[in-house]
Amino acid sequence: MKNIIHVPHDGHQFPTDLWSSICIPLEDFETYHKAMSDWEVYNLIPLEFRARTIRFPFSRLLCDVERFLEGEEMEVYGMGFCYERAYDGKQIKHVDAALKARTMTYYLQHHEKLKAMVQATSDDVAILDLHSFSDQIIPSRNRKEGNVIPDICLGLGDECLAKYLYESFTRNCFSVEYDYPYAGSLLPNLDPWWTAKHTCRSVMVEIHKRVYLENKRTADLISAVLSDYLSYVQNL
Repeated sequence: MKNIIHVPHDGHQFPTDLWSSICIPLEDFETYHKAMSDWEVYNLIPLEFRARTIRFPFSRLLCDVERFLEGEEMEVYGMGFCYERAYDGKQIKHVDAALKARTMTYYLQHHEKLKAMVQATSDDVAILDLHSFSDQIIPSRNRKEGNVIPDICLGLGDECLAKYLYESFTRNCFSVEYDYPYAGSLLPNLDPWWTAKHTCRSVMVEIHKRVYLENKRTADLISAVLSDYLSYVQNL
């Protein structure tokens, strides 16, 4: 089985022709960008697996490639594929049909690249959908009273792959939850000719920023867990 690592939310670019959509001071926008981006998660990927990584280079505040274009439940909060509001409800951009059309170009280009990377593989594929989070940006609707926010959230996805990761992280003393505080994992829209012969499985790994940004030892430990998991998948 082939690995593909998907890193959709660590991009820092924001095309200058779209700056005019921003309706708050740029320093405030950049503060929101830093809070909501998956800061430095790429550095957690073991070196030997980075060639199999696809990253979205632009800020998710421009375009969130993990939202649905239709039927997206976060659209009601102004956080569809073209963000209008930040995690706290603050309006950060003026969004109209023209901006959505331009934003969709970036969205579709990324998904075509992901699809092409999967379908260029003459083998089954496992996607590791890699993210980070912090207490600050978790909306109240995602919190469960009395539940401690874990070090690691595993989004299902493929239950067998998630179980392997769960056991590996807990064995290394990380607290882990399935589908909490975030749920699910991305699967690309693949062509029938490919899916007739192959399978594509996926698991989301959300890592709390306190775990890897504040302690190099635990960051190295996470990289080691990911290396073990990716090697395991390679041998399936």
